[in-house]
Amino acid sequence: NQAERAFDQEAVKQLIAFAAPAATALNNAQLYQAETSARQIAEALSTAAQELTQTLDLEHVFNTLLDHIRWVVPSDTAGVTLLADENRLAVRALRGYGIWADREEIPTFPTTGITDSLIQRLKTNRRSLTIPYISDFTTGEDLHGSDPIRTWLVVPIVASEKVIGLVEFGRVGQEPFPPEQIQWAEAMVAQAAVAIQNAWLFEHVRYNSERLQTLARKLVEIQENERYTIARELHDEAGQALSSMKINLGQLEQDPECPPHLRQRLQDLKDVADNVLEELHRLAMDLRPVALDRLGLVAALEQLAHNMNTDWLSIRFKAIGFTGERLPKDMETAIYRIVQEALTNVVRHAHASSVGILIEKGDEQVKVFIEDDGIGFDSELLEDQDHLGLVGMSERAEMLGGTLTIESSSGKGTSIIVEVPVDHSDPDSG
Repeated sequence: NQAERAFDQEAVKQLIAFAAPAATALNNAQLYQAETSARQIAEALSTAAQELTQTLDLEHVFNTLLDHIRWVVPSDTAGVTLLADENRLAVRALRGYGIWADREEIPTFPTTGITDSLIQRLKTNRRSLTIPYISDFTTGEDLHGSDPIRTWLVVPIVASEKVIGLVEFGRVGQEPFPPEQIQWAEAMVAQAAVAIQNAWLFEHVRYNSERLQTLARKLVEIQENERYTIARELHDEAGQALSSMKINLGQLEQDPECPPHLRQRLQDLKDVADNVLEELHRLAMDLRPVALDRLGLVAALEQLAHNMNTDWLSIRFKAIGFTGERLPKDMETAIYRIVQEALTNVVRHAHASSVGILIEKGDEQVKVFIEDDGIGFDSELLEDQDHLGLVGMSERAEMLGGTLTIESSSGKGTSIIVEVPVDHSDPDSG
């Protein structure tokens, strides 16, 4: 009966006495759990922020974001999508999409139907969008193919007050995303937005830089081909015409009926023809030395040093590590032009008495050292030395993936160091 099941007064007192500390302990446990969770979330946000700002690689930024944000906001699927243009989306990273996420290249797709409506809402509001029942929202159009996603959260990526993409989370069940998880996701995406924009800008700068380098290489190739054509025409056509004229002048000079005063004029014309032939040969060599094409870089540099050697300028040349195998054609041309320009600068500006040239081929790179004992110049004014051709020399080295370093000071000469990787292209390239 009820009397037998009723608590006696003593039991009630004991329960009341136990309830108060139990409630306090339970409240403390809940507070501790909330504090621990908040601390873990704060640490996760801090760690994500640090890792996101340590790279300018766009794919790494996307993957870092997804790796951290899925711990803060548990979900069955997650993805990062950028707005490629007004009508296309570019999926850049995925988690939990099975074989689709494992593809090396995730394609772009048009923003039609429901995706277009979704993007427009995000662009207008720039606020997160939760979809408790995705089938109702899609009106039969499945956003994920056969993926059984039922609940969706979309957080816009906003940079410079403009939506540039979105981070989306999907769950198989229909339980909603709690407000605090949405806030955490928004906080982490806001951190990532700056890193994404910086990495995206860096990617575009790098792409444009690579395009400029490609165009510059093509321009140099066209220039070298044109130089080769002009040099051949100077040698084959103009040179042969002058040689033929010189022979005819000699025949006239040997003619018994030629008056003595004309013989001297003919000899003067032959001397002029010799001088013009010599100048044509020099011009042809400057435009495109035959040795560079036929014998390679070392032979061409030896010939260059010999031709520019004078009574007042001693040029020493040494090659190390070249065992017969030639370098790629574009590399040989670039290094030759760098050395040629450097020696021209020495002759015109350095007031030097000696120049040393050392070219060394190793397993990984080719190094070129050019050092003179001239008057040098202030290295702080290096950016103003465009008239010395230093910018063009540096650009040629950069086209090969290498570097050019210049060390100089007033009264202490100049040193130029060129370092170029040997495996940047095929031997017949350029």
